[in-house]
Amino acid sequence: MTGDNQGVSEDDLMNEDPMMVLMEFSRQRNLQLVDLFLSLDTDGSKSLTYAEFKGGLLDIGLPVSPKCLDKLLRKLDKDGDGEVDFGELMLGQKEHKRKLLLMKQIKEDDAAENETEKMTALQEKIKQLIITKEKEKKRERAMDTQSQKMTK
Repeated sequence: MTGDNQGVSEDDLMNEDPMMVLMEFSRQRNLQLVDLFLSLDTDGSKSLTYAEFKGGLLDIGLPVSPKCLDKLLRKLDKDGDGEVDFGELMLGQKEHKRKLLLMKQIKEDDAAENETEKMTALQEKIKQLIITKEKEKKRERAMDTQSQKMTK
């Protein structure tokens, strides 16, 4: 895939494991999950409501649809209380790491090779969507600035 993002959209990530998308996004953005969690926990409750989690991830530009975020939230909310606490997020990260380790262990297997190709494609899609979202935000800020100048 080339450096442009022609044809890449959030819909391309709908069938991906949402935890894989979150972890890859965090890796590409150099974000630690603990820092991410603390920034989203605006009320300091050590637990994120669906609204805090979903809104926060959309605000930081996680390139997934709200529907995919719902899927992620359901997956992470192990106790079904409607919130994601830090332990649940860390458990999701642990499961993700276990999955990656398994992929590495069976690398010679054709299925693993296919999974590796899928992961590489996922990484590229996320990278391109991050670039797109950043460009959109810059355009919105420029339009807001121009609009403010016109009203003065």
